[in-house]
Amino acid sequence: MQQRTLYPSHKREHPSIPLLTRDPLDRQICRSGALTLAGLKTGSLFNWQCAKKALLDAWIDQVNQELAGRGLCFRRLGMRGDIHFLYLYRPRQLGADLLHPVAARILTPLGYAVSDPEECLTRLFLRLNQNDAYPHEIGLFLGFDPEDVLAYLQCGGRGGHCSGYWQVYGDEESAQALFQRYRKCQECYRRLAATGKPLRFLAVSDEAS
Repeated sequence: MQQRTLYPSHKREHPSIPLLTRDPLDRQICRSGALTLAGLKTGSLFNWQCAKKALLDAWIDQVNQELAGRGLCFRRLGMRGDIHFLYLYRPRQLGADLLHPVAARILTPLGYAVSDPEECLTRLFLRLNQNDAYPHEIGLFLGFDPEDVLAYLQCGGRGGHCSGYWQVYGDEESAQALFQRYRKCQECYRRLAATGKPLRFLAVSDEAS
């Protein structure tokens, strides 16, 4: 199963921090979070190196303000040294994903309260920061097929029909078609990232996705 590389910060004002210094982060959000920005996937997780936590907090606030009304949230899920785990996601879709019967079957024994997405993110935060490796259930927060996540856990990561954005144990043809759609979307957003187009113009609203 492919694994990619977060508490919402309270609104704060950071008038002394110029917005333009955030450009490299915006480009990374566009590249790594393309499928979530486009409304094709629930969430995207990536690593970002930044020695100044307060500066990154300011940028996270700015991103959330710009994406307000688009059905997106950006937050930190944890950090190790100066490496931060940043999560772009769609809260409404995450809530629906966590209630999927197969997802609930996986998450409940691990201490997740699947009816409360915020509590689930708190639990994920703890598990992510207690382990050197990503916990396998993280795929359920990233829009992976829950049946494939379950099969991966049951098979110990062995087998599967194919591997793309995650390891597929179910319908290979449908998965390959979906992955091809994902790749086309990512290529489109990769080109857009190079133009410096603001994030607010790249984010598809919940209503349109």
